[in-house]
Amino acid sequence: MPELLKEAVAAALPPAAGALSVLDAGCGDGLLGSWLKPYAATLVGVDTSPARVAGAGDRGLYDRLEARAPAEHLADTPAAYDLVVAGDLLPALGDVGPLFAAVAGALETGGVFAAATEALAATGGVELRPSGRYAHSEAHLRSAAEAAGLAVSDLARETLRLDGGVPVDGFVLVARKRPR
Repeated sequence: MPELLKEAVAAALPPAAGALSVLDAGCGDGLLGSWLKPYAATLVGVDTSPARVAGAGDRGLYDRLEARAPAEHLADTPAAYDLVVAGDLLPALGDVGPLFAAVAGALETGGVFAAATEALAATGGVELRPSGRYAHSEAHLRSAAEAAGLAVSDLARETLRLDGGVPVDGFVLVARKRPR
């Protein structure tokens, strides 16, 4: 999944030039930091787990790290980011609408949001899986993005990873904040 997000961001942005304000929302132990850093004048990582944030700090890539809910951080940072990436955050959420609204508020106009989530095959919105992770339908993702003021530029169905040798289908989303 990190490689899929990396490719999606590379397709959405000009070549990395170290000029953007970047947020790794749900940064965990900083797995995405190595490919986000070349884009960033400032790279911020936020995760609810203090232990995971400490692990991200050990990588020495982030300019700032916070142990708090990504949605709270986003709400406190209006128009602060050019790029927000949520690698493995959406499967922890049922309704992504509040997060998408917070992302839109924290992005500069034209800023890019990239995220990945497990795919719900049905046309319904959200499903909690036995794994404890949520899957989201394409319609739910598009509707939440639209309501938040994000224009979806790509929503690709991909195999995100293998779970016990079984492919886990998902979506890689790329959206831009629309002008008001």
